Amino acid sequence: MSNTIAHLAVARELLKKCPNLIHNERAYYLGTLAPDTIGGKPDCKREDKKRVHLREDIPDTKWLEPELMAIFAERVNAFAQENIVNESDADQRDFNIGYLVHLLTDKYNHETIRQKLLKKTIERGVVSSVREFYHTCVHDLEALDSYLLESYPKLGDLFSELISKEVDYCLPGWIEKQYMKNSICWWNNHYLPGIKEQELLYLATEDMEEFITYSVSKIAEELYETCGLK
Repeated sequence: MSNTIAHLAVARELLKKCPNLIHNERAYYLGTLAPDTIGGKPDCKREDKKRVHLREDIPDTKWLEPELMAIFAERVNAFAQENIVNESDADQRDFNIGYLVHLLTDKYNHETIRQKLLKKTIERGVVSSVREFYHTCVHDLEALDSYLLESYPKLGDLFSELISKEVDYCLPGWIEKQYMKNSICWWNNHYLPGIKEQELLYLATEDMEEFITYSVSKIAEELYETCGLK
């Protein structure tokens, strides 16, 4: 799935394409980061991550199968109806829109970046297990985040601003404020320092640029279809 800075990059470009999408940019961008902050939950389990990403019983290796993609689409529609269409608080609604943008970004990453990486690693005979492929994904996705921070300083500025202030939004029952606070500590102390020296092994920077353009277009379409946003 996409990593932290890539999620922000997609969310930022989506806002350029759809400037009337939201009113509260901070709430929106925090929502965009929110699903992965489930890792800040004490004793977080894989089942927790799956639940908040609407991916329960949908394994990575089979997500593109039509029946499983249909299940995910149903969950997306239900989430949008409850948390966006029926949400009366404007700020919370913008947070929830960002949250949904994250989930859809993961889907399009799975369709594109992950498939390219899988093909290249198989061609080179370097992946012998699902676990090994996972670590390969982590490495190149971190390297792509490093590329984005170096190439687009405003993304780094946006991220720094988001995590420098008190967490003022969350999605109760899904992502609590404390999870986000814990994740901010991890981003500052571990993630950002750790990706600085990462270099791409299989993907190219062009893959990220293509992914951002493609996913922004597809997400804009989905937001219009699921909740009339444009």
